[in-house]
Parts: sequence; structure tokens; C-alpha cells
Amino acid sequence: PKLAAAKGHVTALYAGSVLHLLSEEQVRDFVRTAHSFLAPGGVFFGRCVASNVPGSAQRFSPINGTGLRYLHSPESLLELLRSAGFEPCWCRMIDR
Repeated sequence: PKLAAAKGHVTALYAGSVLHLLSEEQVRDFVRTAHSFLAPGGVFFGRCVASNVPGSAQRFSPINGTGLRYLHSPESLLELLRSAGFEPCWCRMIDR
């Protein structure tokens, strides 16, 4: 109940190194839920492991219950963010 009261009132959300641990469906749900908590003009930011190939699924420890993680490309992540209502949005890939 207390968390539900925050919907639409959060000014900034940080998702640090989490999206690449989730399945494709879980990433989509996470991003939509994050958007629902943001106040108008709120900011959602973070970082994740990415791939040059959108939608690369890789075997990983079964944290998300499937043993697969879904790696977005910058383009596919932008598409997902926009479909969830984030606008404007930016995404940048940094080689390590």
C-alpha cells in the first residue's frame, strides 16, 4: 500500500545493472512499472550490459527463473522505453 501511493510521484529512478539480468518479458514489465511511478518530468536512468544485436538471449545463472537473460541493443532499448511512454529518451553504448 505505501509503495502504491508513490505511483506518479517519483522524480528520479535509477536502475543500475539490472535490466540485463531479466528475461525479455521481465524487462518490459520492469520498464512499464518504472514509468508508472514517475511524476511528470521525472527521470529514469541506469546502465546495463548490452549487445550490438538486439534481443540477444544468453544463458545465465537462473536469477530470473528462466536461465536466460535478454540483452538489448541501444536501438531496441530505445524502442522499448518509448513504447512504455518515456519521451524524450537517450541511450548510449560504451565499450569496455
